[in-house]
Amino acid sequence: MDEEGFFDEKIHLVAGEKLTLNQLEINKMLKSFGDPRFQFVLACAAMSCPQLANFAYTPDNIEMKLNERTKLALNDNRFIRINANDHKIRISKIFEWYSEDFKSTGKDLLAYINDYRVNKIPPSYSIEYYQYDWRLNERKG
Repeated sequence: MDEEGFFDEKIHLVAGEKLTLNQLEINKMLKSFGDPRFQFVLACAAMSCPQLANFAYTPDNIEMKLNERTKLALNDNRFIRINANDHKIRISKIFEWYSEDFKSTGKDLLAYINDYRVNKIPPSYSIEYYQYDWRLNERKG
């Protein structure tokens, strides 16, 4: 986000088509596939994004990797923040910005999240959205 226009103005040639990164993400990935799990693999390298993968997605591994990365994000305490004391969870703005994608599954948001969680969140918990941190992730290790 430090470089103005990086996501919505800078043009890239992708498979013979000129696109911004936002157009590539929204029009070619999210709308084309209609699968909210893509929210957990299309990471922008910001602190609030799901973890970046260190492998390529291929036709042979895409289904497995979509599930794997969704489970990884939705079980990450930095991404899904649970406060058992006040019965609240704080979740990424991604869920708010792309709420229609998650609603298209026919489940409420907490039920969707719980489908991928090891430790289920009680349905009585309320949901809040935390402020998105656009700072660049630092490489560790």
